[in-house]
Amino acid sequence: MTPQASTEPQGLRIFLCHATQDKAAVRDLYHQLLNAGFAPWLDEEDILPGENWRQAIEKAVRKSEVFLVCLSNRSISKEGYVQREIKLALDVADEKPDGTIFIIPVRLEECSVPDRLSQWHWVDLFSLKGYKRLFRALHKRAEAVGIEPKVQNDDVVFPLYTLDEDISKISSTLSEALPAVLPDNSNARTKLFSLLTNLFNGQITSANAVDVISKDLELVDALKKITGQQVQVKESIISFGSESQFGDVSIRGVAGRDIINITINPYSPNKLGE
Repeated sequence: MTPQASTEPQGLRIFLCHATQDKAAVRDLYHQLLNAGFAPWLDEEDILPGENWRQAIEKAVRKSEVFLVCLSNRSISKEGYVQREIKLALDVADEKPDGTIFIIPVRLEECSVPDRLSQWHWVDLFSLKGYKRLFRALHKRAEAVGIEPKVQNDDVVFPLYTLDEDISKISSTLSEALPAVLPDNSNARTKLFSLLTNLFNGQITSANAVDVISKDLELVDALKKITGQQVQVKESIISFGSESQFGDVSIRGVAGRDIINITINPYSPNKLGE
């Protein structure tokens, strides 16, 4: 009889505690963790039809190596099962040795941290270095439990989470930077500006952007020309980089505060030499 392959996750097991109203943001976090080689647990992905969902949640919390509490102005005032999940995690945390990274409060937006979670240092996903700080903690926890990270911190493309008022700053900075790196192709500049603006406004996904660019030879050629260039725009630097993974489209940084790093690599390997 052929033995069945184990269905246990191979990466660091991470439970995502959240309010239903924050599902969209937490779903994005789930995919970021999954792409980085972790094994996140999310109710809508991991509870099977017909399973007792209460038992499934309790089992998942107890088996997790990390418990992420996703906080927002909606979740901190919400009664119900999310509070029971936190209570269960606090009981599990009491069984851990001192200094163990287990409960990590994750703020999705500016909000207060409940008193019973305030003993643990939290991370702000909406800040410039939020994802990077979170992943550093997760890698440290993985090392402690003997799990080899599949993806190193430096290899991860971190998404931009920013406040609405910053979007116009980034848009303005981008509009000034593109003529400097694409002086001879106004058509490509217009299309690229529109694409990137829609991307960090959340109107399209990275996958959508990759699909659009891969079908437009003019954009592919323009991206080859701007890769590796940096432009100073007022108090900001905009940098066009390329990651080792094919199909990456991301924007990092906030105009006026830090370096804006736009990473676009929608080429398949066979297109790079064309």
